[in-house]
Amino acid sequence: MAPKPRKWMVENMLGGVAQEGQWRFDLALPDGQAPQLRALSGRALASRVTVQWVAPIPPVIEASGEAQFGPDTIIVTLSGGRQARADGSASGLEVTGGTLRFHDLARPIEQADLQLHLAGSLPDLMTVLRHPRLHLFDRRPLELVVAEGSHVTRLNLNFPMLEEIPAESVRVRAESRLSNLRLGRALLGRELTQVQAELLLENERLRVQGSGNLLGAPLRLVTEMDLRPGPATGVLSRETVQGTLSARQLAQLGLDLGDVLGGAVAIDARTERRRNGQGIVTLRGDLAPASLALPAARWSKAQGSPGSAEVVVRLQGDTMMGLDNGRLDVLDLSLRGRAVVTRGRIERFEIAESQFGGSRFQGDVRAPAQPGAPWQTTLRGPLLDLRPIFAERRGGTEAPAEPGSTPGMVLEARFDRVTLGEGRELLGVQGRAVVDENSVLRQGFLRGRTNASGGAFELVVAPRAQGRSLRLTAEDGGAVLRALDGISSIEGGRLNLNGGWASNAVNAPLSGTAELPAWG
Repeated sequence: MAPKPRKWMVENMLGGVAQEGQWRFDLALPDGQAPQLRALSGRALASRVTVQWVAPIPPVIEASGEAQFGPDTIIVTLSGGRQARADGSASGLEVTGGTLRFHDLARPIEQADLQLHLAGSLPDLMTVLRHPRLHLFDRRPLELVVAEGSHVTRLNLNFPMLEEIPAESVRVRAESRLSNLRLGRALLGRELTQVQAELLLENERLRVQGSGNLLGAPLRLVTEMDLRPGPATGVLSRETVQGTLSARQLAQLGLDLGDVLGGAVAIDARTERRRNGQGIVTLRGDLAPASLALPAARWSKAQGSPGSAEVVVRLQGDTMMGLDNGRLDVLDLSLRGRAVVTRGRIERFEIAESQFGGSRFQGDVRAPAQPGAPWQTTLRGPLLDLRPIFAERRGGTEAPAEPGSTPGMVLEARFDRVTLGEGRELLGVQGRAVVDENSVLRQGFLRGRTNASGGAFELVVAPRAQGRSLRLTAEDGGAVLRALDGISSIEGGRLNLNGGWASNAVNAPLSGTAELPAWG
């Protein structure tokens, strides 16, 4: 009777006590023929049982339960026990209940359905699920580093009762509720903590959905992993992470914009990873909770005003390789471009055709090579609109910057036309400016023309003692004064201006002398 389940029980019930056994047989004894079993029922209690549910996975120890017998089925109901470790000691994985069901006993291939109710240590559960005997992660190791956490799990295994069970014949399904989980290297190499999630694991797929904290920020997350074989370029996993990260937290993830970015950004990150280790993260950001500031351009965005950003991050493993298809739309600022990444750090932003107020430009921005160093910016285009800056100066509304409030910048620019106010413009302009952390111009030059046929001018600011010197020469002094300062009462004349600032303090006064002979 039921030789294979009986053999399984003999080989895998490694110890314990059976008691209160009762069996009832209904036999037919036809004349001259072998006895025929017409009905069978029975039961027995077991305690302190050691049962190896799938060899060579370590057994469940100190289990108790009841076995029920029928003509076509044997059912073992477990009411307690604990999963052992490889060394035989008790792990933190508790067996709170379960059913071992052996059926189809009258057929050539009998079947086993095992259902275990588990609870306790999540790292110990992951040790069991990673066991080579289950063949769940043969093709792709599970890279989750589970440092701590607890769970409640229902684990199902189905397999035929054969001497040698093929790997593909072992069907596994685990459904878990995870609590207080801590994952190492979960997102861009960072640890995810306080995770509360639902887990589904089958032979073909893994799915985790829940919430957690990244660098102290609460996040919602969904992870799906394909455990089937496939080409190297095939999609292995998809991840979605949603939450709000502060500027400081984004900097820790490698998206460091210095003091340009404040407040927070609501992110929606969707990651697609391939079997060859390549990955793509489509990152979208709602900038409404963020503040942005470019003091040198007299531009800022307050928290609460709308704005959005989007970029595609290329990964190799957890290392950032590049940022493509970048887009930023905030107020009158619209940027398009990409970023070049070296050793996981943004080296420079390449700006495609973009606009800022009335300005139209392209260029690149290089991040500081070390803390305290300035940003390096190169811009070129058909139009640079400086009307907001000059309007603020003429209106006397310019406010001094707080010391160290913004990163320094080195700006190199070349524009066909620069507008400074109503009817005030410069042509063929090129220049370089070094601006410190207080938005003070420390040195630079500006060259261009005041009209299409001539009127060349040059302005140079250079370090001098504790301050700076200024020199301005122009073929048409009246045109330059009209463009730079709105003085319309002077026509013509060759301008020579020499002056300077005694210090590099914010709003330090400019003094000097100007010569403008032959003006009208």
